[in-house]
Amino acid sequence: MTTQTADNPMKVVSAVCHAVSSSKPRIRYRPGWQSSLFCFPLSMAPDWFTDFLIGFGQRKMALPSGVLKRMEHRAL
Repeated sequence: MTTQTADNPMKVVSAVCHAVSSSKPRIRYRPGWQSSLFCFPLSMAPDWFTDFLIGFGQRKMALPSGVLKRMEHRAL
């Protein structure tokens, strides 16, 4: 398995710092030109559709632990 790294990791660090420290963070951050090639078509789609496509390959949907506990409690 190969690991791909960013050509300039400081772009990623800068995007993360902005997301954490901003009073109005963006929904999506795309550091680097490679991410723009992949994300540009997705940026035209609604956020729910993009989230669906990205999460489609995952086995189970990520839910907060409180929701999972309530679902388990109701199943019993």
